[in-house]
Amino acid sequence: MLLRRAARRLRPQTRGLSAMPTSFADYAEADETMQDYAGNVRRLGRLLGERVAANQEGATVVAVVERFRHHAKKYRDAREAGHEAEAAQTFESMANEIASLAPGTLRDVARSFAHFLALSNAAEQEHRVRRLEAHRGDGAPLYPGKTDSCAGTLDYLLDEEHVDMTKIEAALASQQLEIVLTAHPTEVNRRTILSKHRRVAELLAKRPDTQGYERNEVDRELAGVVSALWGSDELRRAKPSPQQEARGGLAVVETSLWEALPDFLRRLDATLKARGGRLPLTSAPVRLASWMGGDRDGNPNVTAPVTRETVAAQRRMAAGLLLVELDALRTDLSMKQCTAPVTQLAEESGAPSLEKLDAPYKAILDGLVGRLRATVAWADNELSSDNALKDFPKESRNSLASRFGRVAKADGVKGKAPLFDESELLEPLQAMHASLCATGFEDWAEGRLVDTIRRVGAFGLQLAPLDVRQESTRHANAIDALRAFAGVGEAGSYIAMSDDEKVAYLSQELSTNRPLLRRGQLEELVKGDFIPDAVDRDVLATALVVAEAPPNSFGAYVISQATSAADVLAVELLLAEAGAGADRPNCKRIVPLFETLDDLTNGPSSLEKLFSSEGYLERVQHRQEIMVGYSDSAKDAGRLAAWWAQYEGQEKMLAVCQQFGVEPTFFHGKGGTVGRGGNPETYRAI
Repeated sequence: MLLRRAARRLRPQTRGLSAMPTSFADYAEADETMQDYAGNVRRLGRLLGERVAANQEGATVVAVVERFRHHAKKYRDAREAGHEAEAAQTFESMANEIASLAPGTLRDVARSFAHFLALSNAAEQEHRVRRLEAHRGDGAPLYPGKTDSCAGTLDYLLDEEHVDMTKIEAALASQQLEIVLTAHPTEVNRRTILSKHRRVAELLAKRPDTQGYERNEVDRELAGVVSALWGSDELRRAKPSPQQEARGGLAVVETSLWEALPDFLRRLDATLKARGGRLPLTSAPVRLASWMGGDRDGNPNVTAPVTRETVAAQRRMAAGLLLVELDALRTDLSMKQCTAPVTQLAEESGAPSLEKLDAPYKAILDGLVGRLRATVAWADNELSSDNALKDFPKESRNSLASRFGRVAKADGVKGKAPLFDESELLEPLQAMHASLCATGFEDWAEGRLVDTIRRVGAFGLQLAPLDVRQESTRHANAIDALRAFAGVGEAGSYIAMSDDEKVAYLSQELSTNRPLLRRGQLEELVKGDFIPDAVDRDVLATALVVAEAPPNSFGAYVISQATSAADVLAVELLLAEAGAGADRPNCKRIVPLFETLDDLTNGPSSLEKLFSSEGYLERVQHRQEIMVGYSDSAKDAGRLAAWWAQYEGQEKMLAVCQQFGVEPTFFHGKGGTVGRGGNPETYRAI
């Protein structure tokens, strides 16, 4: 939507592809940053035009683009003036010229507009950042006081609702917003193109602070990036593998979120301090999750081995990123004075005796570095298959995580156990923070160490724990196969049960703590041909991966097309059969996804039956996550009917949770585009 609005506002210039949004013209004189923005748009347009017109065919393309821009403005002006006949004639003229273009010219004209809009978007991104920085520089709040911002929400709670700051701090310490990264085939842009767009924004931000030689170098690189964009294929020509999708998600974490999330939390902490509060060090109000490598609903290419490899690849990257942070802390925290708990941790670190006395913080960090190196070695072993190494390469010259190779080796990995439990990393870091504050080094405590602690709280040792997603009938087929293999019932007998009979049967099996299959039989079932369908076999194989993975490798198990309480209990039994019982460290949340109109309507009654089943609420400790589907419900019933069903369904499901004393979490399946349920008013919608 933003790009389409920008396209309607572009004013044609006399040469090249440069333009400036006419809606900004009135502000240019009053706002210096707006002048910079307009200049950047013109500069990028000129660079693109010069690159396109580098040969005769390109010059023809530029001429066609300029004619279209002129006609587009003429068409818009005629519409705005109410001259419909003139507008229709102009539109017809454009349509006729488009129809007459040769395929190659038409392609390059479309590419020219697409690249210009993408470059304009990069300029707008830099402009927004600059305006925000100018806003802060004038003594304004760290965050603008919009109703959907952190500062706006805090001011509303304090000034309008008169909520005590201690309650706000307690809420931030306990609440958790989880952002889920997904991979959809609608994202066709290559990572290399996206990285070039980011580089354009970085260079535009750098340019005003340079002059002379440095300015020329920035302009030279800017021209090079624009030229490379035009010379690159913008689209993926082959469908990415699940591993490649997961690599793309890891790149987002590494290049953006790894820095942005602690920076956001630091600013949130400062915003709270300005109002007399503080963000508790132990709180992690924002965490990540990922469907890439775990979402197998309708995608048979996402298999149990792919999921296992994705877990290992994410663990490897997390260890590499953390190694960079701990190595920097080893240099920062050279102090000798410390508290007794830190002395004790240094004694247990295995460092030489002199280092324990003279540099206790460094001794602790050396021990943690060794364990993170052991984690890398464990992940490499998990990724030892040829396919895994191809799709998850060990090294990348552009990877921040690859810098772990330059971290001082300390004791290497010999005799070191991998770090699988994030508390084993978080607790020593928190102890060092408390020690620094107690011994007069609070400035150091509040620097890089706080960011590292918050990173561990937000990313853990998995970066973004995987959610598993599979369709409900696949779980029913797996339960049916389990029963038949165990000799409990004939093939098809479970499928033939009524919903009430399924709930009763599953509740009974879950309450006995007696597996249907003996140890080793489930692996035999997965490897054999007793189950003819490969996807049904993979359901059981995935349950084994979940049971065997390090703690907190997985977040939720999402059941798409969930229609009844039996769908949730079936997954619970499958995980229990694999060895992941009620106290499992992975997939603690089994999440029904209500996505069609009927599912949303029947969701409250399904939850009521689920909560009434024997022993369920005790096993989940009276907590339940519920996913609300947006895109499928909109396709099923239309947007207006779907919106109402989502609102009404959530209200009724919340009432059921309150009736049974259940703490609910709603997982909103809202994507970025309107077609996938998202919109600019996500804050109000949720």
